[in-house]
Amino acid sequence: MKTLRSTALMVIVGLFATGCTITKVKLTGTEGAAYKGHYRVSSGGRQVHSGALPGGWLVYALGVGSWMRLEECEYHKADTNASLVLNYRTHGSKGVVTAPPGTEGVRVVREAKTYQTETF
Repeated sequence: MKTLRSTALMVIVGLFATGCTITKVKLTGTEGAAYKGHYRVSSGGRQVHSGALPGGWLVYALGVGSWMRLEECEYHKADTNASLVLNYRTHGSKGVVTAPPGTEGVRVVREAKTYQTETF
């Protein structure tokens, strides 16, 4: 049992040492509210999708040996009377941006080493 724990610990340390990153983006808000938008990570193209809350949408991107991180994401609400909350965590950065009723959506953009958030 001790050998298994040691091996598991060595694998985890190895993944982090090679640049393993986990990027998470989650949408929540008004139940049943429709949304559409896109995201882009550093190792891939722009991904477009749509859906309805509360299930929201959640992405886990795991990159081993790379520095995959969120570069940008933007989501629009179909109904401006709904609320939309975007939580993100990527490469040591995390944040929350909210689009309350009366707004159209949210945006997160990586600029240099920081993330700029916007409600529009």
